[in-house]
Amino acid sequence: MGHLPRKIELNQVIGFVYCKCVGVLFCGDEADKGNLLALGKIYLKGMKRGSITQTGGLPQFNSKTTLEEQKTVQVTMDHLIINLPPYQSLFKSNEETTKLSLFLKSLNKELLFISKEEMKKYFMILHFRTNW
Repeated sequence: MGHLPRKIELNQVIGFVYCKCVGVLFCGDEADKGNLLALGKIYLKGMKRGSITQTGGLPQFNSKTTLEEQKTVQVTMDHLIINLPPYQSLFKSNEETTKLSLFLKSLNKELLFISKEEMKKYFMILHFRTNW
């Protein structure tokens, strides 16, 4: 397909990478899955090291932040923003988005891949009415 960040249409989505610090990221193919999981690991490592901080807004850097971490945050945030409108179109309200976010956090995983089929099951469990 292509490199990240890039726009992925809903009909191309094979799954999602959930990263505790970032949220839900669309995957269009296996390469995206591998790349986003790797980026998520770098992001989480930076958060744990204190080189990336995030207090409610955008991630912040400090003197400990490496170039790799800066690039990771840039690519991850760009990918998230580019794919936000199609992601939001899956939900009828902000309440549903919040409900899914809380559900994913309750899984107690910092980083995981969720296939499109698994995500559809979560939607049914959470009673979402999607057009997907």
